[in-house]
Amino acid sequence: MQRPSLAEWQLPPFNRWSFWHVRELIATAAELGAAQSGADEPTCARLAAFGRKLGVAFQIQDDIIGIFDSEKN
Repeated sequence: MQRPSLAEWQLPPFNRWSFWHVRELIATAAELGAAQSGADEPTCARLAAFGRKLGVAFQIQDDIIGIFDSEKN
């Protein structure tokens, strides 16, 4: 049996939702924290963008741990 190419492989819908959910949750927390502290709009937007990148990095790391966690296997 031949494995699908990377272009053909897709995450199940629930995992995609979970992936973006974490990203937006961290972005919102960063943006609201900046706004609450009195930061201007460009700073809030930059922190929201940083939060999205941090959320993606967190989710990738969490997925890798989930795949290779020796206690589960």
